[in-house]
Amino acid sequence: MSYHLIENLELTYWLSARFPFRFVYLADNLEKNYNIALEFSAELFSKNIENEIEKNKIIDKTLRNLYSDLMVVDTLNIDTVRDIIKKSYTSSHEGGAKVFILKNIQDIRKESANAMLKLIEEPTKDNFFILISKRLNILSTIKSRSIIYRIRKSTPEELGVDKYVYNFFLGFSNDIEKYKEKEID
Repeated sequence: MSYHLIENLELTYWLSARFPFRFVYLADNLEKNYNIALEFSAELFSKNIENEIEKNKIIDKTLRNLYSDLMVVDTLNIDTVRDIIKKSYTSSHEGGAKVFILKNIQDIRKESANAMLKLIEEPTKDNFFILISKRLNILSTIKSRSIIYRIRKSTPEELGVDKYVYNFFLGFSNDIEKYKEKEID
């Protein structure tokens, strides 16, 4: 995985086999969190595939959000939560795990969070919930039952800018990347 988030993926699989399948990726950069969540999902979906061509197809489909057992949700409202609950109880299309990436979990409304609570507290077999957040102000019951990964900010060197530009944008890599695309000096 390019972000080296999970240095020992086997440990994560071991933990997820024994504990509920919930992870919270916490950082100021939601896009970086999302990419890490997709990378983790790709590893999860392809971990038992020995054929390299098939493995690469699965990874590619996952990274492009085209894998049928991957559900990405940008905004959680009560109707979306009901859809997630329904999909979590259906069989996997690919015969393995299902992954639900829930972006902006810090913005979930109370009624949606309460509807989601039972499912997140007691996920069905082979369902993974990856909650992406800028802040850790999520329900304490969800937080206490999740594995939380704090994603460090990228350094100026990693972003290919000097410290002046980095500090001007407060280290927000999305803004720095947009700045670099415009090639403003």
